[in-house]
Amino acid sequence: MGRGIDRGTGGSAHTHKMANRPEKIFMVGAARATIFRNEVTKDGKTYEMPKVVLEIRYKTRDGRWAGTSAMSLHEIQKAILALQQAYEYLTTSASWANLAS
Repeated sequence: MGRGIDRGTGGSAHTHKMANRPEKIFMVGAARATIFRNEVTKDGKTYEMPKVVLEIRYKTRDGRWAGTSAMSLHEIQKAILALQQAYEYLTTSASWANLAS
């Protein structure tokens, strides 16, 4: 599991613990929006927060799959649609709906 520290601007430390496996993946063409369920500890309290990773998938010259955040013009709309699907999932899922506001 990945961990990181985000010191933020408020002065108190936040500890993040990412899940190894994605909760949900939305693919539109080469655009992929992946939702992870992360634990965040702030001021001694632990919360679950969703994180969405946006990636454009492509095959390298040697046939391996790779990802990038760079997009061509035709990939922008696909990325928007994948993010929209992720947003709808998070705002309609019972476990995440209270985070939308």
